[in-house]
Amino acid sequence: MRRLWPQPVALTGYGDGAFRFGAGMRHEGGLCILPDGVYDWPHTRLEELTVHAFAAGLAAPQTAFILFGAGERHIAPPDWLMRAAIAAGMGLEVMTTAAALRTYNVCFDERRPPATFLLPVR
Repeated sequence: MRRLWPQPVALTGYGDGAFRFGAGMRHEGGLCILPDGVYDWPHTRLEELTVHAFAAGLAAPQTAFILFGAGERHIAPPDWLMRAAIAAGMGLEVMTTAAALRTYNVCFDERRPPATFLLPVR
């Protein structure tokens, strides 16, 4: 993953396969936000994900839970991701990308950002 921003930052928009944040930054594709920054997450489709895609978040210090925005439709948490979160002692929230973006911003405002993984939506 390539770091796009040096610390967690509020997200200001999404759509057309991209996310907006910071001082006018726009990133096309998946996005990962960890305690040490905002990263390019090289995933755009749910079907391509494995537990390895979430490894950085599962190992992130000072993070209580994984927040996963799974795209345009709500899905049940994948069993493999639930097992990995439990093994890491973390909570897991899976929702649409729109809901995850809003949830992330609330957590960011409260100074408790989760390890966040967002699939883009068109």
